[in-house]
Amino acid sequence: MARRHVANVETRVQIPDAAKSADSKVKLILRTVRDYFHRAADCVMKERFFGLVEKELGDELIAVEEIDEGLNTVYRLESEDKEYIVKVHTNEQNEITWFKAEPRIYELISDNEDVPSPEIIFKDFSEERYEDSFYVMERLPGRNPDKIKHDLSKKELLNIVRRYGQILGKIHNITSFDNYGMLSGEGDSLQTINDAEKWTWSLKGTIDAWADIVKDKWDEPVKIDTPETEIRERLPEEPDSVLIHSDNRLDNLLVDEETITGFLDWSHPRTGHNEYDLVRAEYLLIDWDLDFKDDQLKEVLRERLYQGYKEFNSLKEDFDDRREVYRFATTAWLAAGFANWGSKLNEKEHREMREEIIKRIREESL
Repeated sequence: MARRHVANVETRVQIPDAAKSADSKVKLILRTVRDYFHRAADCVMKERFFGLVEKELGDELIAVEEIDEGLNTVYRLESEDKEYIVKVHTNEQNEITWFKAEPRIYELISDNEDVPSPEIIFKDFSEERYEDSFYVMERLPGRNPDKIKHDLSKKELLNIVRRYGQILGKIHNITSFDNYGMLSGEGDSLQTINDAEKWTWSLKGTIDAWADIVKDKWDEPVKIDTPETEIRERLPEEPDSVLIHSDNRLDNLLVDEETITGFLDWSHPRTGHNEYDLVRAEYLLIDWDLDFKDDQLKEVLRERLYQGYKEFNSLKEDFDDRREVYRFATTAWLAAGFANWGSKLNEKEHREMREEIIKRIREESL
């Protein structure tokens, strides 16, 4: 096996001056030794894991880097002439059945040459050779546009957003499903779980679940009222059920200048109404990720997104009425997610983001 860059384990035990008493010194030594062995064991486990991956790839690895992205643990692997991405299921909040669905979705949409999707190299969900399920895919070229969004030109943004609309339109045409719900990768094919026969039932239940998360996990939670009447009166009960991405963010793309080179991250795979996914894309890409842009540019970006989408799909009449419901649902999703990712923010950032989300929920309320 080629030599790889791995994390060093600090072996020295240092006792700070603050540890005055013998008892406190002993406790500190025991805690430090315990932490050391935990880190050492983790390094050994990772060496075995990457040895397993290297054997499956048939390619010597020269570097391994953990990437701080997404719900689960992600690594970038490098050989002499190739790069790979390994995704390991380590987050219990991301259901294992959803995790297993993600590589299946990549395989499903990779047959469409116009959708830039990574090739799945191999996957292992047995949890026998390694303690967690994982899969390996090719690393696509390009940069994360969310990290450079302040530097992207107007022309680049317009083309990226229009291309996003085109890709979403193509994905919505790839396959259809019988019911509405989250997708599972268990078994031989993708299938819906916790599903509903009617889209209106599915969306209502989903917003109810998000409201419960906010109620249970927020300090001084904002009240989210599911718009039952608007869902019943404005939305179709049984629209075509298609594959929807849900997490339509710049952070889940790779770009090379104004070209989208990667359409990534199916961590929340579900089926539903195509218009819901399109409205989420509008809100999350333009009103969330690019909210720092002026209103005039955001309106043009909106037009470009829909223009690209309509090249492959049409929108039915009264779309604006449904759009209002779907925009509100997206803010409820942001509030539920904030209970998780908000914990990574410092106190000031957390307070400001909480106020921002509450403001958005009230703006979009029906």
